[in-house]
Amino acid sequence: MADDRGPGRPRVPGPRIEPAEQAPAAAAIRIGYARCSTAQQELQSQFDALSAAHCKRVFSEKISSDKVRPELEKALKLACNPGC
Repeated sequence: MADDRGPGRPRVPGPRIEPAEQAPAAAAIRIGYARCSTAQQELQSQFDALSAAHCKRVFSEKISSDKVRPELEKALKLACNPGC
């Protein structure tokens, strides 16, 4: 027990504690996704548009399946959990 506390003694406030500085929020990034469904199609026009939109991470794939898109899954995972 501190010397300034005890029954019948008035409370003496201690030194003021300054609040801790908050860590800055993580900077937002833009995530892009480009996809072509056939090998004959080109992705460059999509890359150009995503670059013009200042996307920092771009995922792309040439895939014909509409059900399985691994690069889209990676992009969505990054968007939902940007700390990774």
